[in-house]
Amino acid sequence: MKKIELEKGNFCHIRGFKPGPSTLRGIKNMNNVIEMSGYLSKLTALVPFFQIFAGRDGYTGVSLAAAGWNASIYDWENFRRAMNAIPAIKRTRLETIAEKQALFSRGKEHEFWTCVYNSL
Repeated sequence: MKKIELEKGNFCHIRGFKPGPSTLRGIKNMNNVIEMSGYLSKLTALVPFFQIFAGRDGYTGVSLAAAGWNASIYDWENFRRAMNAIPAIKRTRLETIAEKQALFSRGKEHEFWTCVYNSL
């Protein structure tokens, strides 16, 4: 098994690089992770508003006073932790893709994926 030299922040330049099918699939996977993390952020941001304004009794809506009460007792700290975790999850997924691509590639593709990993 070949050794991959992964060092965060070690950027590089690759001349004459033409991505092959495996690299294109890896890039597509990374784009999917980025897109899905955006959706996750948006959906997560909507959760407290749904819980505050829809209440626990269904979709009939709640009065302004009840919405105020729901907002005052909502677990905002837990919400903050959930929102802050999304970028870390995204970065970990992107690192995993880049690391696997570097491990299973050779030549300039290996060099490219090592650079991608190091830049994350």
